[in-house]
Order: sequence, then C-alpha cells, then structure tokens
Amino acid sequence: MDGLAPSPRRSDRPMVSQNAGHGNDGRRRGSGGPGTLEPTDDGNLSLGRRIGVLVVLAALGGAIILAAGGVGGNKSVTPVVSPPPTVSAGVVGSPGPLPSPPTAAPLIKTPKVPLITARTTNLRVTVPEPGTTMSGLEVRVYRNSKLLTSQVVTNVGSMKVTDVPLRRGANSLTATIANAGGEGPRSASVTITVDDQPPKVIVKSPRQNTTLNRSRVTISGRTDDNLSVTARNVTSGSPVASAAADATGAFSLDMSLDPGRNVIAIQSRDAAGNKGSTSLVIIRGDGRLAADLQLSRKNVRLKTLPKTMDAQVTVLDASGRPVDGATVVFSVSPPLQVSSNYGATTDSDGKASWSGIRLERAGATIGDGFVTVLVTTPDGSTVKDTALFHYQ
Repeated sequence: MDGLAPSPRRSDRPMVSQNAGHGNDGRRRGSGGPGTLEPTDDGNLSLGRRIGVLVVLAALGGAIILAAGGVGGNKSVTPVVSPPPTVSAGVVGSPGPLPSPPTAAPLIKTPKVPLITARTTNLRVTVPEPGTTMSGLEVRVYRNSKLLTSQVVTNVGSMKVTDVPLRRGANSLTATIANAGGEGPRSASVTITVDDQPPKVIVKSPRQNTTLNRSRVTISGRTDDNLSVTARNVTSGSPVASAAADATGAFSLDMSLDPGRNVIAIQSRDAAGNKGSTSLVIIRGDGRLAADLQLSRKNVRLKTLPKTMDAQVTVLDASGRPVDGATVVFSVSPPLQVSSNYGATTDSDGKASWSGIRLERAGATIGDGFVTVLVTTPDGSTVKDTALFHYQ
C-alpha cells in the first residue's frame, strides 16, 4: 500500500541473541515483535524454539557422551569417560578359574641296572588318573628337592621321561604330576648310582723291564677291592690269566713267558663297567747268571775332552732274581790310552755303579774304547760283560 514501508525479508530480520532479555528468573523475555522467543505456559522454551541433541557413543571399556544444545548453539562438547568394568573370575573374557591340582602320585619303574657310567638316564614312569583335567598336565622328576626335568603328559599310563641329568654317586629320584593349579604328591623314590671313574691298576712285582731266566712269572699288584683282574701276554697271545682282588684290592696271578721280550696287558673292571689298565714289559733270559753293563756315553768328541761318564751293571741269577752282594770289578780302556779299574758290590737290586769315570785328552785318538766288568757272586759263580764307546 502507498505510504507503507515494505516488510523486511526473512534474511533481513535482525538476529536475536540467546543472552538478550534475561530476567531475574533466568527466562528470556521478548518484546512480542517478530523473531522474539516466547516462554511457554510452563516457563520452558517451546520445542520448536529450543532443540537439544543428545548423542551417546558406546565404546569398549567406557562410554563417551556428547551433548549439544540449540541450533548452531555455542555450547562446548565435553567427553565423559566412564571407568573400565571390574574383571572377576567367571566373567566372559577373563582367564577363568585355575584347575584343581592332581591328587595321585606317579610310579617310577626301578631300573634293571641301578649302577651306570652315564651322566643321563631314561626313566619309565606310570601316570595314574590325575583326579583333575588332563589339560596342561606334566611329569616332574626331582633329585631330593631339586627339579631335574619335566615332560608333558598326553595320556595316563606308562611313559618315558628322557635325558634325566644325574651326578656322580647316588641319585635318589622321585616324581610328581602337576598342572597350572598345583602339584600332586611325590612318588616313591628310586636310586640310580653313577660311577664313571675307572679303577687304578698298580703292579708291585716284578718291576718294569725286568729280565727273568724262567718260563713263568707271578705278577702281583693292587686295584680296587673285590674286582676281577686279567693279564694277557700281547707278544705271545697265550691264554689270559685271571684272579680276583681281595678286600684290600691286592691281587696275584701267574702266566707264561716267551723267550725274549714279553708285553703283558693287565686290566681290572668294576661293577659299573669301568675298565682300568696298565702294561708291563718282562724279558725272559736264557736261564744263566747274567750281567748287563750300561754306559752313560757311547760317543765322545775328542775336542770336548776331558769328559766323564758313568757305568752301571745289573746282575741276575739263573732264575732272573737280582744278586745281592756280588763283587764287581770295572775296567775302562780308552783307545790307545792306559786302562783304569774300579771295584764295587751289587746292592739288593743286583746293581753296582762306577760314576764319574774320567776320560783324559792327553794321548786320546779316534777309535773304539771299552768298559768291562767281572762279576763274582757270593756262591763263587762268575760272569763278564763288555760295553763299547767311541772317540770321534
């Protein structure tokens, strides 16, 4: 109409602040004009004039609540995180209760050979009905209170527990069956003894490299108590001689000798199977009184003179026994030089010596010299021997 101003478009209407017109009671008061928010009869804003949006998001372990008020409102969004639920036995997703421990003890079979040389062994164990679930069941083997090994049980009945470690000496072993809930009672014990040390064999008589003028020899010595001892003539291949050591370990056995050098192998074996051994060389002589002369030097350079050397003789009777108290006369004759003599007497080993024989430089020449011995036994028998040395 003429004279009237046109109505403003919706987009030209002024915006009304949500904070405008607040009274003392907190309600927004309007002027009744266009765009004014009016209170409802109950004092609240109408649904069309105030929109509230509530969004609830649920997540594992908590809930987040977002709240927004008004269309394009300026209220902030505050996340609220609830505490995680309490986990207790029996709740879905929890580990659940532990199984009850076994109530029965296993049985270790007594080994056929309780004395062994190895540091490990295998056991045969019988597993009874455990009185609980089979899940997670295992056999445990102990020496006293020390756990040695464990092995998973798949079925009740007999099973092999392998590679159980042992120590030298007696091992008292027990076994249990166990699961995550605990361990059952101990089995009866079995004892396995480890002996991995060979016995010593010591020959007392005759001495090494002894010459005997007879066809047989008696060998005596010592080893561990009550062991079986054998001797074999490796040289001749003669039958094996055997004897049993007594409670002190002493033994004595008799065997034949071949003429010349005889190598005797002597061996003892204990109950665990360990073997101890030694060897002995015996020379069988020709059955006559014998003198064996040895020199400390056999070759002497002229330019090194003067020098000294030693001579020793061993005297044995017709049976190969040392001759004690025999008279011995040594004589040394260097090439083209004056001879010298020395007297001695054999000891209980049948030995006599001339030590520090002086070999002079004056008059020495290249060639062979010699030392001789003349032996007279207490019964009047005599024997000679000669040994050579060389000047070069």
